[in-house]
Amino acid sequence: MELKPYVAIDIETTGVRPEAQVLQIAMIFDDLKSPLEYLEAHSFLIDNSDEPYVGKLEPVALGMNGWIYKEISAEKSKHKIFKKGDAIGHFHSLILRFHELSSPKRITFAGKNVQGFDYQYLGRNGFINEANESLISHRMIDTGALYLPEFGYVPAQDEINKFIGRKPVSHDAYDDAIDVVCAIRQKLKVGL
Repeated sequence: MELKPYVAIDIETTGVRPEAQVLQIAMIFDDLKSPLEYLEAHSFLIDNSDEPYVGKLEPVALGMNGWIYKEISAEKSKHKIFKKGDAIGHFHSLILRFHELSSPKRITFAGKNVQGFDYQYLGRNGFINEANESLISHRMIDTGALYLPEFGYVPAQDEINKFIGRKPVSHDAYDDAIDVVCAIRQKLKVGL
């Protein structure tokens, strides 16, 4: 069986309502061969301050992602930070890059609830658009679905992390995307 590369993706948002804004995106291209530390990975924060947060910021999300607001407002940050328009452009350039690595196939996204949450919010916030949607496969890998046989139900990523010996989900999109890579590699029995 030939294993196909994929892009682990995770986002952090201002909540789960349809009008929620994307605050962080992380993407990792997994060729299923290279050691984790050599995988091409990108993570950045989105400064939505040009748009009002009124009605878009939910208390639970603030509890999980308050650190992002601190990073965006800090004088210096260890994270790349883009205004929303620039973030959309950067995201599109990453899609082109990953498509080139996946070529001639479409990019397969993998994540924890990627099709039901991440992809939808990326579309609602303008990251997935006519310019790049054709480069992304409609087939996506959900780590919960991969672990259905072991659990007898679709487990959450925290449950998968515990099962494979990883720390709990951090709500930092980069760490959570790494969790996705580790869960897939553990399931496929390829090098970690």
